[in-house]
Amino acid sequence: MIIRQFYILLLFIFISCASNPLSENINSWNSQKSDDYWYGTAIISKKNFDGQNIHKQATSQAISDIASQIKISIKSDFEIVVKEKNYEIDESSLYILNTRVDNNIEDIEILDFKNLEGSYILFARLSKDKFYSSLKRKSEIAIDIAKNYINDSKEPSLLSFQNLLNAEKEIIPYLDYSIEAKINGVDVNLYSFIQNTINDLLNRIKIEPSQSKVYIKKLGYNNELVTVKVYDANTNKSLSNIPLIFSINEKNEKCISNKDGQCSFNIQSQYISDQKNQNIAIAIDRESIFKQSDKYGFIIDSQIELEIVPTKIFLDIEEYNLDSKSSQSYIAPKIKEFFIKKYSVEFVDNISNSDLSIKIFANTRKIGSTKNEYGIYQVYSDANIYLEKNGEKITEISVNDIKGADFSSFNQAGNKSLEKLSKTFLKKTLPAIVDILIKSN
Repeated sequence: MIIRQFYILLLFIFISCASNPLSENINSWNSQKSDDYWYGTAIISKKNFDGQNIHKQATSQAISDIASQIKISIKSDFEIVVKEKNYEIDESSLYILNTRVDNNIEDIEILDFKNLEGSYILFARLSKDKFYSSLKRKSEIAIDIAKNYINDSKEPSLLSFQNLLNAEKEIIPYLDYSIEAKINGVDVNLYSFIQNTINDLLNRIKIEPSQSKVYIKKLGYNNELVTVKVYDANTNKSLSNIPLIFSINEKNEKCISNKDGQCSFNIQSQYISDQKNQNIAIAIDRESIFKQSDKYGFIIDSQIELEIVPTKIFLDIEEYNLDSKSSQSYIAPKIKEFFIKKYSVEFVDNISNSDLSIKIFANTRKIGSTKNEYGIYQVYSDANIYLEKNGEKITEISVNDIKGADFSSFNQAGNKSLEKLSKTFLKKTLPAIVDILIKSN
């Protein structure tokens, strides 16, 4: 009885395996494959399918299967050619390559499909000969289009660069094919020719500053205007609409050349460091032209020397203690100390020869008519500051109620008040004055 049941179980297993329609069909399809085609097999589980057209879904899956095989094969060939030819290709180019595959999967043949009990299966193929014939035809069209773009790119201009980028875009999907073409009667590799033409046109763009060196007074100056001329080195023709970058201490300004090839920008005081000698780097804005930030980087095409020269400061300071002229100057030494340590300055005796004029009137006043109950004489000091730049009033500042105290006299308390006032100038007032000067530029 046990032996009979064992034979029945073996027979059931054998029949189940032998009668699996999914495996039978897949094995049958696999036996029909030829090296002249790519094949795609789709298996759609009915249990998990919630769409309306299962045949359409299976067809799409089979096409995707074929496409993935082609992309792997072509990407490998593509990368070999790119490496051999030393082409500069980025991720966007590989995306274009994949798009090329998707756009050329034509003439798909549905060889068979089965509507099984638990699944829907479909078998399709694509002729390699037809696929490559289609690519060859389209690559020849792309080459002709690229040549037309190249023929319209004779002079350095935004239009020429855009044409060359369009030419490059046309042929990139076919770099693993022969992209040789005849240009001006000479056989050339079209991709390399486009890159060389771009570089040649870039090298023809010359930037000539109106002055090779500028002198800047960091304090007390108005923004300096720098102008350059952009022209074609081969023809001396002015070039309009060329984007430029001016860079000072990693602070950038952009401008575009006008119809006369001129481009101007202001040297703003906040861009300037404390170093005596600096440089203004000028570059063609390649990122704007080519829409790629990592291909060219910042390449200096011209530069202007920048030298910090002393700002001439005229000081007119009157210090009074209880309405009498102070025997000692407290404020002037602190002002000179501040500016000499931090900036390139020169103090002058003639206001007409100055860039910056600082006028200060300081006085002290008693608190009460005698010492207080603790035997302390107390005094307040006040000051008014008048700031002029190149003869024009910039601002007026008041510093008030700086207290001084002493046990001996009001006069000595006044001296201490003026000394505290000078320290207030050093810590707060003078930095505020510099900030006002910089913002006024």
